[in-house]
Amino acid sequence: MRLGPVSGRYQGFQGANRTSCLDCRVDIDPRGVNSPATYRLSGDFYDVFSIHLPDRPPITWRRYRESWIIDAPQVTWTRCNVTIIGEVRFWKGTHPLTHA
Repeated sequence: MRLGPVSGRYQGFQGANRTSCLDCRVDIDPRGVNSPATYRLSGDFYDVFSIHLPDRPPITWRRYRESWIIDAPQVTWTRCNVTIIGEVRFWKGTHPLTHA
């Protein structure tokens, strides 16, 4: 049995202090005949900043840090999980070879 669609956009904070976040894009399963999958994962890291003023809601903003891509990931489907692994390629800069 294969799970439903996994492709989409996911967001999350890193660490307990929530000072960085990840926007992750997953495109591993086709949505339909006219919407083929690119079989790619990509993501952007952001630094997150907040100002807390008395009697006001917090003001929060993000600053772009860097992007990464996994081309042609290996996808394993089980009844309750999808495991996606591949070699991470960063958009700019020098990074050690990474698998995710």
